Amino acid sequence: MGRERKNKIESLLRQIIIHLLLLEYWSKEDQYNAPHWRAETTEFRFQINGILTKNLQKYLVNRFELIYQNSVKYDQRKTELNTFPQKCPYSLEQLLDEDWFPTK
Repeated sequence: MGRERKNKIESLLRQIIIHLLLLEYWSKEDQYNAPHWRAETTEFRFQINGILTKNLQKYLVNRFELIYQNSVKYDQRKTELNTFPQKCPYSLEQLLDEDWFPTK
C-alpha cells in the first residue's frame, strides 16, 4: 500500500475530526461557521469513502489515537480552548458516516 494513499486517508480523517470537534465544542464561532464545517466534513467523508479499503481502514484503526491527538492539537491552537476530550468521543464508524454529526 502506497505511503501517498496512507497520508491522504490519514489527512482526510484528521480533517473530519477537526471539523466535528469545532462543531461540537467551539460555540463562539458556531453561528457563523457551522454550515461550512458540516459541508467540509461531508466532502471529506465523500473523499475518504471513495478510496477506503479494508487495509486502509486497518491502518486508520492503528493510527486512530495519534490522528485524534493531532486533530486536538490543531483545534486547541485555532480556538485557544482546552476543553476537548482526551480520548476521541467518536467511533470510526461515526466519523465515516456521511450523515452523522454530533449533537450538543
